[in-house]
Amino acid sequence: MSVIKKLAKFLVSLIVVILIIVLITINFMLIYQKMAYPGKIPEVFGYKMLNVLTSSMETEIRAGDTIIVRTTNKLAPGDIITYKENNQFVTHRIVEIADDGRITTKGDANNTADVLPKDISNVEGKVVKVLSGIMPVSLFVKSPLGIFSITITAFAIAVSLIIMVNLKKYKKKKGENNGNNDD
Repeated sequence: MSVIKKLAKFLVSLIVVILIIVLITINFMLIYQKMAYPGKIPEVFGYKMLNVLTSSMETEIRAGDTIIVRTTNKLAPGDIITYKENNQFVTHRIVEIADDGRITTKGDANNTADVLPKDISNVEGKVVKVLSGIMPVSLFVKSPLGIFSITITAFAIAVSLIIMVNLKKYKKKKGENNGNNDD
């Protein structure tokens, strides 16, 4: 086998192992955050994933869409944000930011702005991506069973790769030993 093929196989294996380690690490981060901070949205590297349940932001964001929210303090009128209000998360557009930092929001599909301005400390972050049609998948991935399944799958792939590499080495050694036994 040429050196280039060996190097390519090694690099592919290395990338797969690194991805598996990253997946397992992210899953443990999410599990820890869910247990340590109930009522908070688990995040990975400053990004949070939420499912939209109402149509107050249509046509920009529909009920059933999944949104990716990035934690940031840099907000401006026109930004779509997610904030916590009465133990619920609400996603609306910023209409105005007052000099004292209080934020007035409005759902795109609503006729009027929200009644009370929001304190910036209640803002979870700014919507950076809207994903349509993946709500069932995101619900599963965020569930304890989903997190467990992904962790076990990643671990099983890692173990399988290790076994395959060692089995190849064993067969190669066995073949070399059998070839040297000329009676």
